[in-house]
Amino acid sequence: MSSVVHQPPSSLPAAASLLSTGHYALPVRQHVLFEEQLRLFRAWSQSSIELSRSGPSLAHATVENTVRVARCYCGWVIIAVGKIEEPSLRWFLDGRIFARYMSWSCDIRKKKPSSLAWEVNSSIRLVDFVSTLEPGLVRSDLESLKHSMRRMASQFLALCPLAPCVSDLEASGKWVDLKRLQCAVRAEAEAVLHSAGSEKHGAVLARRVHDSLLACMAIVDSAPQRPGCLRVVRAALPKRVLSRCCLCSAPLCLGNRFEGDTLILVHSKTSRHREPIRVDFAGTLTARLLTHHVTWGRAALANSTESLWLTSRGDPFASDVSFAAYLPRKLECLGLPRLTFTTLRHIAIVGVSEWSTSDELEGMANAIGTSMKKIKEVYDYRQRQRSTERFLNAYRASTII
Repeated sequence: MSSVVHQPPSSLPAAASLLSTGHYALPVRQHVLFEEQLRLFRAWSQSSIELSRSGPSLAHATVENTVRVARCYCGWVIIAVGKIEEPSLRWFLDGRIFARYMSWSCDIRKKKPSSLAWEVNSSIRLVDFVSTLEPGLVRSDLESLKHSMRRMASQFLALCPLAPCVSDLEASGKWVDLKRLQCAVRAEAEAVLHSAGSEKHGAVLARRVHDSLLACMAIVDSAPQRPGCLRVVRAALPKRVLSRCCLCSAPLCLGNRFEGDTLILVHSKTSRHREPIRVDFAGTLTARLLTHHVTWGRAALANSTESLWLTSRGDPFASDVSFAAYLPRKLECLGLPRLTFTTLRHIAIVGVSEWSTSDELEGMANAIGTSMKKIKEVYDYRQRQRSTERFLNAYRASTII
């Protein structure tokens, strides 16, 4: 597969502008046949039983992200290559054009190697689907194309930086000890609870209750969940029953919610492979703050929806990105560095793994919707260091002097 960067035709100045800015996704309703292909791909990906697909059905978010890759690639082909016919997922079978697109994404858009590898793997999924539309394809040619794409993905992954060293993160101000983090959040929460019991309830205090509730839930009383999982949590108001979940088609599903002091996360990144995540907050700072937030705090913030988390305007957060950026800004007000949700998960796992047993780590993995393998390979930045130290200690102990 070629790796030559394709330059846009000189006769298309508008195309050159689009290529430089990255705005090349196809409009939703402009191409009827292309949209029909995407509809068939969604059905093929999400059907429970599909003999032409390897592996289980895909999550809705994965399918939509793959559709986004298809729109971007086909939009680029129209602009850069100058194709004037109806866009088609069959364009993914042209390995040379696909290689030029990936080279452009790397050199012009400056996308991260991990993102490029993910995009290649998503494209392989689309190639598998296209093979069901083209029964006459030569099997060896299809496998050769997929092999080349996998090799490209592995080359991008080889460019990914190694997991950062905790000491380097501390020196750059992007890390904080777990105990210091929890102490800062706990001190603020106790001050808020004291104010809630002695001061007049108003919008300012309600906002502090809201922010402390989020921080305690994410940092003090449980390891941090993913922001996309927490954003959709709903809280039933007093004497009101939650309506049916709007995230799925299950008629009896109530979605991510609180039942009393228990947080139930039905929808999460790993919900298709495990039972709903349940976290009991009874007797914790989170439970006490939740009582204030539900009884009067939400009313003071002028919101009538079932969403637990509210923006400064009293509306639910519109996207995972805006919600993920909210907590780090609040932590900065406590004298802490700006820590993303992902960094908070790393801090929690590194801090706990210093003293936890394997059973406790397994419990943490279940509580935050991940696996022990991911904890060791991705989240625990000190895993390699501790493994090296254990080896050296065992080696020295076995040395005969």
